[in-house]
Amino acid sequence: RAAWPLHTLILDFAQSMERPSSPASDGEEHDKEHTIPGFISKLLAMINDPTIKHLISWTEKGDTFKVHNANQLAQEVLPKYYKHRNFTSLVRQLNMYGFHKVVGVDQGGLKGHSDQVWEFIHPYVHRDHPQLLVHVRRKVRVLSPSLRVCGSVCLSVCVCVC
Repeated sequence: RAAWPLHTLILDFAQSMERPSSPASDGEEHDKEHTIPGFISKLLAMINDPTIKHLISWTEKGDTFKVHNANQLAQEVLPKYYKHRNFTSLVRQLNMYGFHKVVGVDQGGLKGHSDQVWEFIHPYVHRDHPQLLVHVRRKVRVLSPSLRVCGSVCLSVCVCVC
């Protein structure tokens, strides 16, 4: 396996972490804590695909990735991985999983998707450290009391069944 390209090894690792290691049991919570969300696996598959590195790729250090042509990525690549062609939706999902846009001093002014390079970073997403991917989780949304229909007070994440 050492001769396989790095993107193949990372994708294999990500896919192996998606599968539960045992049927639903006492270890189900443990399995959830050690799996990689589907969104992240698909994202890595895109980033690691050498045929589209002109659209999306890792930076040299491997700690961030760049989208080089958002419009072309949205129209030609996103539908192969997700159920849409909307780059803004991808960015929204990235934000929900804790990614942040990297803004450099050379990236100023108003630009459209097509002429802007987008760079994203996440503390647990690194090309050379796929073992960290199990720590990537979607942010939990906590509703404020004013948004709850029943008006009950909840000090943590709760689901109202009013």
